[in-house]
Amino acid sequence: MQIIPHFEGKVRSIFGKFMAKKNQGFHFKQFQVNHHRCAMKVGTDGILLGAWADIQGAKNLLDLGTGTGLIALMLAQRTAQDCHISAVELDNAAAEQAQENIQASPWAEKISLYQMDIAKFAQNPPHFIARSNAM
Repeated sequence: MQIIPHFEGKVRSIFGKFMAKKNQGFHFKQFQVNHHRCAMKVGTDGILLGAWADIQGAKNLLDLGTGTGLIALMLAQRTAQDCHISAVELDNAAAEQAQENIQASPWAEKISLYQMDIAKFAQNPPHFIARSNAM
């Protein structure tokens, strides 16, 4: 498709502004989440989980698969100053973007980010007798 030369500059200008806005991220009242380098973008499901999670009185929280850091940031916003959030992300690009989002937030001191595979976490063995019919 050929653009009429008179409008080409305007089309490029509008497209450029659209692309700049697209990469600006998602703005909340107290923080911003950039997500252009993450596979999973900010969406309704993450926002609802961050808003509705029952965390009253929590002192330590764990966000596995943090992606952009959205849920960790929302939990940090909702918890007392002495609550600590550990956020874990496997993907390097997403972890880098999450770290940037966390550092730009008012809660950088409350959140620790770990770029690692959760399958490699040290864990206690289960403290119950395994049954063959258990799910």
